[in-house]
Formats: sequence, structure tokens, C-alpha cells
Amino acid sequence: MTLEEFGTLYTYLAKAYGKEVDDTEFCIWYDFFKKNTSNEFKKAIVEVINERRTFPSIADVKEKIIKQEDEQVNLKADEEWEKVIDSVRRYGWPRPQEALDSLQPITRNIVKRLGYEEICRADAERKMFLRSAFIKSFDSEKEDLLRYKKSNDIDTLEMRLIQERNKDTLTSGINSLVRRISDVVDEEEHNTD
Repeated sequence: MTLEEFGTLYTYLAKAYGKEVDDTEFCIWYDFFKKNTSNEFKKAIVEVINERRTFPSIADVKEKIIKQEDEQVNLKADEEWEKVIDSVRRYGWPRPQEALDSLQPITRNIVKRLGYEEICRADAERKMFLRSAFIKSFDSEKEDLLRYKKSNDIDTLEMRLIQERNKDTLTSGINSLVRRISDVVDEEEHNTD
């Protein structure tokens, strides 16, 4: 997602809660969401706005995006192709954006690559070819999504391990400092006696 797209959506989120846009907070949020698409981010913040009375945390919005990814992992290529055909029937070639907006993100991306207008205008034989290309692309993207999800799970686990290690290091450092201060205090009391 571009900085401009994010800026528009983040401002929308902030205004929904009557919150001023803070530059530092804006940058932190962008850092966490720049790898997501604007559609994923928009869908997540709309869900959050509908559910929460107070301004959400980054984790609240991330949770909604992860839920979207989980939903996409369970999609089936042939069922999604039928939804593409339904959107072609419903919206036709004059209303491509409405048709694309009605599809899941993974499906939408493939349809954009294949060409929505191409699907609309294809005869029966060409549609069979496009269906085959769609299913092959869909399965490939779904595999990539699963790999990405798995790597995110691993990253999350590694982050927790790093946090625990840092917590242990910090605790150890504090304990060491307390012992030194205690030794200095004991030595000063011993010297004054």
C-alpha cells in the first residue's frame, strides 16, 4: 500500500474516533501496515470501527487482517471462479470496479491479471482456458499465502523469544546493578563505622 493510500485510510480511521493525527503515531502505524494492500487495511478498519467505541491498537487492526487471511486460506479455486462468473453476469464489462470489489482479495488480484474485460468478452472455449489459468494461479497464490502466514507465525514466535531474552537480560542487568549499589552502600557504612 502506498503512503498516500495509507494516509487517506488512517485519517479516515482517526476522524471516525475524533482523534488528531499524530506524525509519530502515523509513521509507526504505516510501518506495521505498509506491506498490506489498501483493500485489506480498509476492510479491517471498517470492521474495527463497527465493533469498537475507542481508538484501536495496531494489534486490533492486525487481528482483523489475519482473520481475512485465514478466510482466504479456506477458499476453493473452483468456487471462487463461479463467483467471478457471477460478478460478470451481475456487473458486466461496463462496471469492472464494482465487480472487482465484490470479490475476495486473492480472487480480485488474479482477475486483474487475467483481465476482467477479457473474461467478460470471452466465448465458451476461451472461458475454459481462462478458468484453467485462474485455478492454476489461485492455487499458486494460496500456497504463497500459506507460506507467508507460516513465516509470520514463526516471526511472531521469534519475536516472543527475543522479548523474553531481552526481559531476562534486563532483569539480570538490574539485579547486577542492585548488587553493586548494595555493595557500595555496605562498604560506605563499613568505612563510617
